[in-house]
Amino acid sequence: MLNQIGNDAGKIWQTLAKDGPMSLKQLERVLSFTPAEAHLAMGWLARENKVNLLAKGKNIYADLTETEHK
Repeated sequence: MLNQIGNDAGKIWQTLAKDGPMSLKQLERVLSFTPAEAHLAMGWLARENKVNLLAKGKNIYADLTETEHK
């Protein structure tokens, strides 16, 4: 399971690097992830300080951290 979470985190990272900030719901749609898959992978990236997360209303938005925008 950890390998899958890591792979999903990589897909999210690549999507954010290519397309810029987006909500978790958008990422779920774009990558065909379940909410659980998206949340586990986002937690992985957050723990590694690779993403910034911002809550706006009921939505959570993600963007790569400044060090990841190389």
